Amino acid sequence: MENEHKLAASVNIKGGVKKLLEQNRHHINISAFTKSGFLKYNPALKEKIHNLRYARNLPEVLLWNQLKRDAPGVDFHRQKPIANYIVDFFCPELMLVIEIDGIEHSNTKTGEYDCMREKELVSFGINILRFPIKDVLENMQSVLANIELYIHENKIEEKLSQLERAVYNRNKDLLFDTLL
Repeated sequence: MENEHKLAASVNIKGGVKKLLEQNRHHINISAFTKSGFLKYNPALKEKIHNLRYARNLPEVLLWNQLKRDAPGVDFHRQKPIANYIVDFFCPELMLVIEIDGIEHSNTKTGEYDCMREKELVSFGINILRFPIKDVLENMQSVLANIELYIHENKIEEKLSQLERAVYNRNKDLLFDTLL
């Protein structure tokens, strides 16, 4: 991964991404994006988002406080709407979702919903990190170390729109093969 990160700094990723988009070889659901390259969301979710932000979910608040203070060089948003979903945390620069899973996520109905939701988010070029509530409450340093490792291995210097980053996430290998 380290070599891939260094390689990313030396190639024109944006040009390769634009080429994949022009050739319709992007492997993502581009209907999830606006014409300016931002993820669409259902505006009807705004009230629910507000309620979730102020629900004082302890594991989310604890992780949010750490991400606001310590996220190395990237910004996270809490309770972010994407399409018809609300994710716990979202980093637009990396097209990364972080989810905290409680015991209810092992429930068959909730688990099936999570699986369907994750499949759709991945089709948008989003990567997902999941952490159990227990880890957030009892082993925050490990959770943060995993997030920091992901950021370190996936951050690139080129500024990309959300759409471009989504294409990059889904096509890293293809991009590096064609750009070398």
